[in-house]
Amino acid sequence: MSILLFISLFFSIQDYTPAFELDGSVDLIYRDNLDNLYLVNDYTIKKYSPKGELMFSYSDNYLGKISSLSIGEGLKVLVYYQNNAQIVVLDNSLSQLTPAVALNFYNLGRVSLVCSSSQNRYWFFDPMQGALIRTTNTFSEVYNSGNLNQLLGFEITPNLMTEWGNTLYLNDPKQGILVFDIFGSYKKTIPLKNIDNFQISENGIFFMEKNAFFFYDFTSFIIQEIKLPRSDANKALISNKMLYILTDYSVNAFNRNTL
Repeated sequence: MSILLFISLFFSIQDYTPAFELDGSVDLIYRDNLDNLYLVNDYTIKKYSPKGELMFSYSDNYLGKISSLSIGEGLKVLVYYQNNAQIVVLDNSLSQLTPAVALNFYNLGRVSLVCSSSQNRYWFFDPMQGALIRTTNTFSEVYNSGNLNQLLGFEITPNLMTEWGNTLYLNDPKQGILVFDIFGSYKKTIPLKNIDNFQISENGIFFMEKNAFFFYDFTSFIIQEIKLPRSDANKALISNKMLYILTDYSVNAFNRNTL
């Protein structure tokens, strides 16, 4: 991890109360702003309440393995199938809103990353062009950054992209987290390297490194360690009320209370 200042601290004194546990391995894990939990295995998405109740599920074997989810406005879920270059949009009950969209039809078949954007729009990253592309929900292009490698002066190979608070975050494990405004203009690079996933909040970034969970503060640039109730966490998702931990064999949910 490369950063100007590191302080290993408790994020705050925590009291975790076990809420529920779901056994079995999981490929991907997400949460929405209502603390609902989304678990992805191969072709299937399952949505659970903060109490661990299975609410809805979605599956389509024909489209192949799910590459990523992006939960946007109105809890719409953008499902990306990279191997088939298709996306599906689901409503908050995981019901399909429209037929699957073949991205090749819109010259987006080579994209490697997809995420929801505000104003009912989408972001794409095209590694062949090295470009960020923003479209409407009907896939009309409204912005194309051009080759970011030329603009930045170094080559990027991002593995994760998310928008939060009208800001786009593009993660490159070798370079850090690249930050762009809603119009696609580059702002800065946050020097958090060698991370595979992160979670944006109003005040900073939560991220995992070597089974440990950290918080990077946007104002002080300090990194604080958040002590987790399990030592075998592969990924953690946190909110004001809940903590979700993914291990090799289970998903564990905890009610979170700050003392």
